[in-house]
Amino acid sequence: SLQLSEVSFGSATGACGRGLLWASVIALCSDMAQQGFSTSQQVCNIAISGCGRAGRWRWVTQLLAEHSLEADEACLVAVAGAHEEVGRWSDALRVLKAAGRAHLETSGALWVTVISACTRGRQWELALACSQELWNAGVERDAVTHGATLQALSARGADLWEKA
Repeated sequence: SLQLSEVSFGSATGACGRGLLWASVIALCSDMAQQGFSTSQQVCNIAISGCGRAGRWRWVTQLLAEHSLEADEACLVAVAGAHEEVGRWSDALRVLKAAGRAHLETSGALWVTVISACTRGRQWELALACSQELWNAGVERDAVTHGATLQALSARGADLWEKA
């Protein structure tokens, strides 16, 4: 017989998240608590990512509140990504600012997510400002961070072209 464990709940949650079955993700988190398992940071991050990919950012907020999680970078990337998916660039930017206020060390992943959210929201000035802040903060640069900056520059060019 199948033994329930945090691993089995995490695997099921991840599979549902990848399948955009956000309601199942929420139900699994609830079932996990009802079965007496504590919801770990990792399982919540998986659930947040699944809801985010499905564009259900309100559920992301609920998951964070219900499970009283300490935000780590993976959690913040998942939350910012959920906002990016639905075009809520200002909320993604707030996540980045909250990380700064909490003195959390961030890698390029959170910055890239916020830059992408701003770019998708046609806020290329903010995207480029974030890109500059990323450089100033000394965050390690790689192909992904450079790609996000190039995407913002490309969006800026397209926007200027449309206005002309």
